Amino acid sequence: MLKLSRKQMETFSHAALMRFETQMLTHLRRFFPESYQALGDDGARELIHLGLQRTASHHLVAERDVCKYINLMVVLGRDFDHRVPWAREILNDHTTLPPEKLRRLYQSTIERAQSRS
Repeated sequence: MLKLSRKQMETFSHAALMRFETQMLTHLRRFFPESYQALGDDGARELIHLGLQRTASHHLVAERDVCKYINLMVVLGRDFDHRVPWAREILNDHTTLPPEKLRRLYQSTIERAQSRS
């Protein structure tokens, strides 16, 4: 059986966080170039870290889900989970699993954007 020390676990966790941050920076540059440019590297990193905090509070843990949540932060605003009533309602629904909440957030965002067009 493999046993890791607390220090080893912290090192692995830090490495995973740095890898995710690097991937997200690349993702934001590619899919949200104007927002990324406005934020700059430091602002984008800050957004990613805030996204990690917010997703943890909403029990979203999969990297894909965290990425999507950060996408929503770019589109709807970094505090959309507190400021946007319909998003807050979805996130506060305790009868729905976190990945389904994210799917509903995405769908609602798309529907609202299409109805404005």
